[in-house]
Parts: sequence; C-alpha cells; structure tokens
Amino acid sequence: MLHWQHMNKQVEADRQGRFWAIRQRVKDVVLRPVGWFLLACRAVWRYLGKLGLALRNLLAWFIWKPLFFLTLPLWLPLTWLWELLRPFMPKLWRFAGRVGLAERRLLALAARPFRWLLRQLAKGAAWLWGILKRAGLRIASIIWQVTAPARARLRKRYGSMARVYLARVRVFLLRPNPPRTAVFAPKAPVTAQPSPKAVTRLALVTAIAVLLFATAFILSRQTQAEAVVTAVTPEKIVVILTPTPRPEEPPAPDPQIDVKLTPWATPDPLATGGTLAFTLHQDGNSDIYIMPVGQREPVQLTSHTAPDIQPAWSPDGQSLAF
Repeated sequence: MLHWQHMNKQVEADRQGRFWAIRQRVKDVVLRPVGWFLLACRAVWRYLGKLGLALRNLLAWFIWKPLFFLTLPLWLPLTWLWELLRPFMPKLWRFAGRVGLAERRLLALAARPFRWLLRQLAKGAAWLWGILKRAGLRIASIIWQVTAPARARLRKRYGSMARVYLARVRVFLLRPNPPRTAVFAPKAPVTAQPSPKAVTRLALVTAIAVLLFATAFILSRQTQAEAVVTAVTPEKIVVILTPTPRPEEPPAPDPQIDVKLTPWATPDPLATGGTLAFTLHQDGNSDIYIMPVGQREPVQLTSHTAPDIQPAWSPDGQSLAF
C-alpha cells in the first residue's frame, strides 16, 4: 500500500514537472518576444519624450522668450494698470450694472408708446381679418347655394357618363365570345344630323360675317366718292370743298460752272524755290519731313513715337507747326 502511494506521488510530481516545463517553454517562446517588444516600445516612447522636451526647449528659447521680451513694453504697462485698477473693479462693475439697468428702464419707457401702437394695430388687423373672414364665408356660402343646381346637373351628367363607361367595360369583360358559325349583319351607314344649336350658331356666324363685309364695302365706297358733298337744309345750302393738290413744279436746274483743271496750283508755290514740308508714314510711324526744291532726298525733322501730321509753315517761313 505504501509502495502504491509512493508511486502515485512520484507520478503526480512527474506530471507537475512536465506541466511546469511546458509552461516555461511557452513563456520562453511566446512571452519573451512580447517582453522584448514592450522594452522596445518603452525605449521608443522614452526617446520620443526626450525629443519632445528638446523641441519644447528649442521653441521656448527661439520663439517664446524672444516674443516675451519683444512684447514686454506692451503688456507690462497693462499689468501695472490692472494692478492699480484691481481694487476698484467691483465698484466699477456695480456702476456699469446700474447704468445698464437705467438704460433698460429708459428704453422700456421709450418703447411703451410703440408697444401700445403695435397692440392697437394688431387688434385692428384681427378685427379686419374677422370681418373679411365672415364676409368670405358668407360669399362662399352664397356662391355654393347659387351653384347648387349647376353642380347637381354636372354631377348627374358626369355620374351617368361614368356609369355608362363602367357598364361598357363590364359588358366588354363579361360578354362571351360569339360562335364561329355566327353571321353578323352589316353596319348601317350613320348620317350625321346637325343639331339645332349647331345650325343656329352657323347662321349667327354667317350673318355677322355678311354684316362686316357690307360695312367694309360701304366705307370703301364712301372714301372713293366725289370730293364735293352738298348738304341741303330748309334755310341754306352748304357746300364743302376739298382742297385740290397743287401741281408739282419741276426743280430749278443747278447752275453749271466750268472748272478748268491744272496740274499745279495757280500760282505755283514752288516756281520761285522753297522747301516742301510733308508727313511720311514709314515703319509704322508718321513723322515730319522737309525737302528743298531741287533736292532728291527728304530730311527727317521729327522722330517721336506719336504720329506727327499736318505740318504748316509760319507766315515768315522760319517756323513749322504740326
């Protein structure tokens, strides 16, 4: 018995030993890489923290502190002023609140007449709306009562038409097919008989057209009648004459002037020598040129980018205007 107990304890110890060995191997295979990964993440996180701290110090030294010292003359007097006014701020705040309350009361007093006027306008609008509403309902009821017979006729007419259509549809759907040996009678020709209303309307339209044609014919004959109209009265005779058109006189002929053309102006300005001034358009620009009599090449006087045109000599011949 003791031998079996000892063997059972030994088997149990061997089993526990194998279990702890498998657990240690799982730790070595699975948990050790996880630990290494956590250590790497911790190292990276620490590095990022140091990098952020260094960046913060750089920003503080190169941005924040220069701005601090540069704006010192602006905000330092404001802080001094705040320190001076700080004990009086509650009193100033209470004073501002009282001023605002007084303004509110003044505005309420000033707006009271406008509020009364708006209230009266609203009452008048409501009263007028009530009158218009009652009148509209009354008119609508009168129109409804007056049009009751017409509506009844229309209801009867369209109701009967709807019943006829429904009956036709029912017959079309429920009618049995005729036998194949059935013989159908030919359809009799239907002659359209004009209704009395159509005849009356046609006669009325024809009479109106004849009357209009006769009126137009009479008016045209009156315009083509003679120009003299006599009106005879028991006391005197009145004669109305229309003016006759005057005969058109032929236009007077224009006087003919013989013009003798010569190749040069008379007298010739260049007969006794001199200098000719003219405008020459060259290379996209117009400039003033002069050419003495007897010389073959002109001399350019102006070279401005603007167009220089219409040259004219002065009376003494010493200056040129353009």
